[in-house]
Amino acid sequence: MHRLEDVRFISGVCVSVSVWLAAVPLAQSSGARSVRDGVYTATQADRGGSVYEEKCTSCHASRMWGSDWPEKSVWDIYDTISNFMPADNPGSLTPQQYRDVVAYILKTNKLPAGAAELPESAEELRNIRLDAPAP
Repeated sequence: MHRLEDVRFISGVCVSVSVWLAAVPLAQSSGARSVRDGVYTATQADRGGSVYEEKCTSCHASRMWGSDWPEKSVWDIYDTISNFMPADNPGSLTPQQYRDVVAYILKTNKLPAGAAELPESAEELRNIRLDAPAP
C-alpha cells in the first residue's frame, strides 16, 4: 500500500514542478538577453568600424539590418559574416574582428553599448536575440 501512495505523491510533485518550470520565462532559464541590453562596448564598435570601413563598405551600406534579423540571434549574424564575408576573401578576418564588426553593426543601428564586449562563446552569442533597431 505504501508504494502506491509513494508513487502518487512523487507523481504529484513531478507535475507541480513541471507546471512551475513551464511558468518560468525562457529568458530567465536560458540566460537569453537582447541586443537592447548593451551587449558590446563602444570601444569594440569603434574597432569594428575601422574593419568595416576597410573590408565591408565596398559592398555594404553604413546601416544594415536584415528584415529577418529579429527572428535570429547575434550568433546567426556572426556565423554568416565569418563564413561568407568579405566576399573577396571569406573567413579572412580573426574571430575578434568579426565580433567587432557585429558590434559596429549594432551601434550603427542605434542599439546601446554596454560594459562588456560581445562574448567569444557561440553559446553566449546564441543567447543574445536581435530585437529590431530603434527607428
